[in-house]
Amino acid sequence: MRYDLNLLPIFVALMEERSVTRAAERLGMTQPALSNALARLRLMLQDQLFIRERYGIQPTPIALELAPSIVEALARLDDAVLGQQEFDPATAERLLTIAPNGYVEFVLVPAVVARLQQAAPGIKLRLAPWQRSGGNGRRLRHDGVGARPRRRSARQSRRPACDGRGAGLRGAGRSS
Repeated sequence: MRYDLNLLPIFVALMEERSVTRAAERLGMTQPALSNALARLRLMLQDQLFIRERYGIQPTPIALELAPSIVEALARLDDAVLGQQEFDPATAERLLTIAPNGYVEFVLVPAVVARLQQAAPGIKLRLAPWQRSGGNGRRLRHDGVGARPRRRSARQSRRPACDGRGAGLRGAGRSS
């Protein structure tokens, strides 16, 4: 049988949150998408897994039995994958995109840029416009990593925030 391993983090989130809505928010998914994933999980594991109650959901005995094994398996996968990805900031060369709000952009980002220039000179920052999207005020990919910047206007700069010469910060829409 083929297993959809993408469903396992959804199972763990449901076990921990005991709410489809909160699990969806935590995973950066819509509630209907998570409900669809739960239906596939139920089919794959051949059990109801979670019973709807007045204030959320409760795991079935089978879900409670499976949970420790699934959590351990995901932790072992994380260790195996992340163990292969050594990161040395002094030699790393990457472009990171962040979408700070106005306060963070003007108060915190200059200090981050200065620190990156000292500790990780090959790391460049690109600032994307902040976009409030309701709910928690941010739009993250389903894995919770990174931000989806909205489309830029022709006026807005696409240059990195730090040009590598220590020239400071260049935010979206500002010219250098």
